[in-house]
Amino acid sequence: MKFIELIVFGLFLGLLLLASLAWAHEGPDSKPAPAPAVAAPPATGTHDALTWFTDPPLVDQNGKRLQLPRLPIAVR
Repeated sequence: MKFIELIVFGLFLGLLLLASLAWAHEGPDSKPAPAPAVAAPPATGTHDALTWFTDPPLVDQNGKRLQLPRLPIAVR
C-alpha cells in the first residue's frame, strides 16, 4: 500500500512539474518586431577635424568656465 502511494505521489509531482513548464512557456509572437531604421548622415555641415574633435567648453554650476589640464602627448 505504501509503495502505491509513493508511485502516485511521484506521478503527481511529475505532472505538476510538466504543467508548470507548460504554463510558463511563452508562445511565438504574433508578428516579428520591425527592424530599426538606419538614418543617413546629414549631407551638409562642417566636416573639418577641428570642429569634429573639439569639445565644447565646460561650465560649472556657477557659470564659471573650466579648463582641463592638457596631458603631454607621448612622442615615439
